[in-house]
Amino acid sequence: MTSIDDDKITDDKITDKKLSEATTDELLIVVAKKVSRSLRLTENNPTMQKLTKLCELADELGISITFHQGGVCVVDNDRDDSLPDLYLEDIEPGHHVNNFPPCTEYKLIYDNPEYLVQQSREYYERRAREAAADAEKAAKAKAKAEVARRAAELEVSERERHVLATLKAKYPDA
Repeated sequence: MTSIDDDKITDDKITDKKLSEATTDELLIVVAKKVSRSLRLTENNPTMQKLTKLCELADELGISITFHQGGVCVVDNDRDDSLPDLYLEDIEPGHHVNNFPPCTEYKLIYDNPEYLVQQSREYYERRAREAAADAEKAAKAKAKAEVARRAAELEVSERERHVLATLKAKYPDA
């Protein structure tokens, strides 16, 4: 090991050669071992075989289940795509399905199309009101700016008339 100033005496004072060699040897052993964080089950493991059968059954039935923060979505490949999504929910309010198979009573639900239309209509009405309010604010700001511009023009015009009157008074023959 060398120091910044390449002074051998400084190096020997700062580092202990035996400690450095021991640490290096330990690092080499750790790197050589490379212990895996996880292990993979073989295909003939009983649990792996059960999971494979479950996946094959889901494929055969055309069903998939997706767990996400918003809930559990159930997709049935035989169902019409134009229909609303299906969700798996716990029967008890405030409880969530987060296991499969669910360990509590559950219900399969979908969004009411009438409700979705109503929500969409309310959303667009709210956006229209907000846009109208924004347009009104913009119009008021524009009118205020126009009044300020006219006032500034009037002030300049008054100043010019005053200067002109002063010059006429000072030079009446001109």
